[in-house]
Amino acid sequence: MSTLSDLLLSCWVVEAARSSVLGQRGHQEPSVQAAARARILASRCATEGIKIVPHLASQHAQFLAEVAGSEEEVGALGQIFLQRVAAYI
Repeated sequence: MSTLSDLLLSCWVVEAARSSVLGQRGHQEPSVQAAARARILASRCATEGIKIVPHLASQHAQFLAEVAGSEEEVGALGQIFLQRVAAYI
């Protein structure tokens, strides 16, 4: 796999996972935006012949959910994490 392939797949994993966790936390608009970016990346992966591995996104979503915590536990800090830090690969 080339560096571009790795980067595309990594970006897809991050955006798909962020979309899932943001949706679970009730942040619909950011979730929809992340899902739109994930679809663009998935399309590009298909064009490049890169196989999408769905369990990678679900495992990453579990990790992000654990780090971000719940609204009761961390309040806005979890949301800031999901919007800013979690966007980096």
